[in-house]
Amino acid sequence: MRGNEEKRSRKTVLVIKDPEAIRLSTSFMKSEILCLLSERPMTETQLSKEPGLTKASVGHHLRPLREAGLTEELVSPKIPV
Repeated sequence: MRGNEEKRSRKTVLVIKDPEAIRLSTSFMKSEILCLLSERPMTETQLSKEPGLTKASVGHHLRPLREAGLTEELVSPKIPV
């Protein structure tokens, strides 16, 4: 059984110690966004489709999460059309 357990993918666990970051993560929508991002990287547009928010609202919720170090912004190269 041990061999099967080792084959499972391991997830990184983030321990939050900053009181402000803890407060941010207790917001329902911010918590939902963190949950979605824990599964895979997503754009603001992709995130807005999941909980049914506008892209502007997602950006509003992401900004404090980013400032608290709970998320990070990744820039991908533009693909020519």
